[in-house]
Amino acid sequence: DLISQALSLKCLALLLPDKAGSRTFVLMSAKGDFEPMPRAITFEPKLYGFLRDKEYVALDTLAERRELYKGSEELVSLGFVHFLPLRVETNLIGCLGMGKKLDNSFLSSEDWDLLTTISSPVALAIENASLYQQASIRALELERLKDYSENIIESLTVGVAVLNQQGEIIGWNR
Repeated sequence: DLISQALSLKCLALLLPDKAGSRTFVLMSAKGDFEPMPRAITFEPKLYGFLRDKEYVALDTLAERRELYKGSEELVSLGFVHFLPLRVETNLIGCLGMGKKLDNSFLSSEDWDLLTTISSPVALAIENASLYQQASIRALELERLKDYSENIIESLTVGVAVLNQQGEIIGWNR
């Protein structure tokens, strides 16, 4: 919302890869006037290479549009004309797809300076959120495994005691 408001964008979307290294990106969040948006977008290899290697991709320049002609037509029809890659180190962890400004102009060099400055912190925030979610899932799995193990031990018909390294009893079944 802040980026969209600060740059007066018609539309802005956060796209994240469906898995690491994939050219297919899933729409995570969108704001503005987009045409009906598919759930996932697969970037052509050349456009994906641009996202991986460049600071930004602007389809408003004729040279880039000609070079990316095959992959860009569908994206332009969806409302995308600018892409800001989001990287952590050398890994592309997502991108911001943006449309034109409200006055129908393209992003200026000052706009790109701002966007490239904030791209690393945005990418880190997304990466941290992803890592936190993965850690939460692992903690839940561990808790379920612990409960399952305790249920097995509790259902045994023989006595079981659990000792720590000092030989003290720290658990047992009925």
